[in-house]
Amino acid sequence: LKRSLHHISIQNDILHAEVQGLTKALQVKKKHQKKSKPLDLQQRKEYHGGAVFWSPRKLREARVRSAIEDREKEEQQLKKARKKAEQASAKLRKLQEKEERERLRAKKKEEKERIAAGKEAEKQRKIQEKENSKKATQTSQKGKRKASK
Repeated sequence: LKRSLHHISIQNDILHAEVQGLTKALQVKKKHQKKSKPLDLQQRKEYHGGAVFWSPRKLREARVRSAIEDREKEEQQLKKARKKAEQASAKLRKLQEKEERERLRAKKKEEKERIAAGKEAEKQRKIQEKENSKKATQTSQKGKRKASK
């Protein structure tokens, strides 16, 4: 039992070391995968080829322009993402409003049907009362006729 426990703990240590090594290798690989792009070094019009040496000031200006362009691209992406989110929320709000209108419409329809059913029941009750009173008067009149003979 001790031997197997010792063996498992050593394997565990080896695997942990391997995982750490692989994560470090992955980080190094990602670090080197950074996309590089050429700087926008503005050339003079009389450029005819050959080697060109740029001053540190020109390089700094080109890096600043590049940073500004990157920032503007990020801002555009954020703006698009915000617009998309606003459209999605507006769509959701409209859908909720539509569902609410449909629910209210169904409630009003149900209320109308309930009122109509109540009126119909009242109408039937009145008709029944008329018939009952008519029968009652007819039966009482029949009794009078028989009594008068």
